[in-house]
This record gives sequence, structure tokens and C-alpha cells, in this order.
Amino acid sequence: MNTKINELQPKNVFKFFKQISEIPHASKDMQRISDYCVEFAKNNGLEYIQDEHYNVIIKKPASKGYEHLPAVIIQGHLDMVAEKLGSSDFDFSKDALQLEIDGDFLYAKDTTLGGDDGIAIAYALAILEDDSLKHPAIEAVFTIDEEIGLIGANLIDTSSLQGKYLLNIDSEEEGILLTSCAGGISVINELEVETTDATGVSGTIKISGLIGGHSGVEIQKGRANANKIAGDIILRTKDIMYVVFMDGGKKDNAICREARIDFVTPKDNVKQITDMINEIRNEYISRYEGIEDSIEITVEFGEVKTVKALTKDVATRAARLMFESKNGVVAMSKQVQNLVETSLNIGVLTQTADKITIIFSVRSSIESEKMAVVKELNCLATSLNINYVLNGDYPGWAYKEDSKLREIMSKVYKDMYNEDVTIDAIHAGLECGLFVSKIPGLDAISFGPNIYDIHTPMERLSVSSTKRVYEYIIAVLEAFNCEEQ
Repeated sequence: MNTKINELQPKNVFKFFKQISEIPHASKDMQRISDYCVEFAKNNGLEYIQDEHYNVIIKKPASKGYEHLPAVIIQGHLDMVAEKLGSSDFDFSKDALQLEIDGDFLYAKDTTLGGDDGIAIAYALAILEDDSLKHPAIEAVFTIDEEIGLIGANLIDTSSLQGKYLLNIDSEEEGILLTSCAGGISVINELEVETTDATGVSGTIKISGLIGGHSGVEIQKGRANANKIAGDIILRTKDIMYVVFMDGGKKDNAICREARIDFVTPKDNVKQITDMINEIRNEYISRYEGIEDSIEITVEFGEVKTVKALTKDVATRAARLMFESKNGVVAMSKQVQNLVETSLNIGVLTQTADKITIIFSVRSSIESEKMAVVKELNCLATSLNINYVLNGDYPGWAYKEDSKLREIMSKVYKDMYNEDVTIDAIHAGLECGLFVSKIPGLDAISFGPNIYDIHTPMERLSVSSTKRVYEYIIAVLEAFNCEEQ
């Protein structure tokens, strides 16, 4: 751990961020980070609720002079996307993130940083700990498993919350207030593994070097998807090799950066496969010129083996689902310039002894369009005799015409920086939609400091932006008293 992190400002925020980074908190591994938040509440004499899912609510009374104001909810999610470089042996289930500093940026060596959304938790804990601040009653809400379908926000009981305003600190561009977002759903496709004995030279095809990124934030950038490429490769080579194993991507909301295909082939086909892979690599390098600068598609051969390989039928059906489905932007908004309306991402490809699983993330700001894409996917899966289930359906978040919170935050920003804040919408899914649907009349804004390349090992958090946004939050909380009088 870089000791210079202890000197970063604001110290209390980075103190908590460092502590969070030392606790494994990938999606589905929530108890330890949840218990950490509970221990914080106990140590600071604050009221808390920890539900059976490990969602946490911590409440702090209003400071003097703010007792008459409605409570403010400060909200973020406890889980992080667990992505690492293919060469890394980092274990997200037990290892602490290795934080490093490069100029203005904080990052984690070889892995995602977890700024999405550890910075929200750090901000909230710093505010809860600091009794010198002026603010209405605070209700800090920390949800689980946001990255795999907004699960915590869907499950949490909000009946104990009195807040009228929601500060969702889960955006990654300073100076922008998000006021609406798309809804989404995951489509999980499964087909049974069927095998046949196959003898030949063993080999592995690897797709790597892709940029990847968040499928809600960066889908419009036209980046390559390794699972889509894998489907193409399997279909092109299906007559001259047997697929033994296929794998690509861990999160349905991350654009797949790496994929792998293990195979066996008759010795006479080694040169043909080598030539085909070189041809495919050159084709994709040309296709993504100016977008992807480091595409690598390689093949390595091993010894002659007799193995249990996938039948040609199973491998082909899986590949067709990936290759023939849409991927990326499906439609742009007709109302908001440069806003993606509907998209589809092939995020996960996994194989076990029994089944192959392919998971898509579908997003749209229009519910009917979201379900139209789902229906099209399901029709393709049915035609290929592939079973599917829908999971993690969450609503979009509609723009609120009359927003007191937007007025306060816009005024404070103008006063602090002598320029107007940007009011915007986002294609990514945010928990705001679920909280607004659960709490009638809730006024919500999503915002945050500058974080780049989230959901990838290149993720980095701007230290100076983190400081400015913290000062902005403190000023917004203090401004509620002026606005309500």
C-alpha cells in the first residue's frame, strides 16, 4: 500500500476509502464490508439497521439549527466490479486492493479500483463522523450488489427512511447532475453441455487487449466485445476443430475485454487454423482502427490429446447466439441529443461441466423498447434450443419537472464555481429509479467525482476532483437551511 495515500486530501475521505479497499467487497461478497459499516456506526454511537441481505442504513441527527428540515439520504452501493488483468493472480475473495498514486490519480495495481462506488461510502462515512458540519438529519443508505442488477436497492425496506431528498453518489463526471436514467434487465441463456471424444493437437485461442468498460456509460464508443469475436471465431473454425472450453467476461454490465477458446484439431489443420486466426486478427484490427489500439487474437498449440470436447452442435449453437444477436447501441434517443436510448451487451460467457451460460445486459429509457430487445433475444435463443430466464429487472428514472434538490444543487455549484452545472441524463442504470419508486415524492440527483475507465483494471479516481466534490456536498447540505427558510 502506498503510504502517500495517508496524505491525500480530504484526509477523512481517503482514510475511509483506504479502509474500504482493504476489505474484499466484490459483488456477492457483501458481509465483511457490511459489517465494517455497522462497526463504524457502533463506534460513533449512531443508529443503524442491517438487514438480512446486508444492506445498511446509518442515521445521524440534524446539526443545531437544522432540526426542522427534512432528512437527506446519502446513498451508494457497497459492491465493486471485480476485474483484473489476465496476467494477475490477485484474489478478490481475500486480497486487499493495492492502491497506487500517479499524479492526480488513485488506482489499484492490476485490478479495478472500486471507486465505483467506494467513494460514495467514504464520503458518507466522513460526513457521519464529522460533528463540525452543518446539515439536516442524514440517512446514509448502503446497498448490496448494485453491479449485478441493483439487487440491494430492490430488496431494501425503505419504510424507516424519512428523507425527502436523495443524493446518489454513483456517477463519474464532476460538474454533471444526472436527473434520469435508463431501466435494464439481464437475460441469462443456458444450454446443456454435450460432449464427444476428440483426438488432436490441443490449442488455445485468446482474445485480449480490448479496452472494455461500463456497458451503460461507454457502450456508445463502439468498442469491441471479446465474446462477440469469440462467437465469430468458433463459427469460422467449426469444421476444422472441436471446442473443448469457452470463457469470456465476468459481469453482464461490463463490455467483455478478454475471451478464451480451448480446442483440439487434427495435426493437418494446425497451419490452416494459424492462418485463419491471423486473418481474423487483422480483420478486427482494421475494423476497430482508431477505437481499439491493442487488439490481440492469438493461438498457441500444445500436445496431442484425446479429450471430451463439446459436440459441434452445442458449440455452434452457443456461438450463433453470441454472433447473431445484436451488440452495442440498438437505438439513440430521439429527444435527447447523443443519449443512447437502447443497448445490448454480451457480458458473460462461462462453461461448467454441465452447462454453458451466456448473459446479456439490456438497457433502455423506454420500457417497451427494452422488452422488444428482450423478445428478439428470446426468439433467437428459442430457435437455437437454448433456455433463458430474465433477472434483475429494474425501472428507469424519469426526469422530475419540479425539483427543489436540483435548484439547490445548481445554485450552490454556481456560487462555488461561477458557472452553471450541467443537467443531464444517462443510459446506465442507477438505483435512483428504485428508490423513487419506493418513496413517494422523493427528489433525487446522481453525481460524483471524476472516475475514468470504471469496470476495468485501468480505473482511476481523480484526487483533486474527489476533494472538490466533497466540498460541494458539504456546501449543499449546509445550503438546505437557507433554501427552506
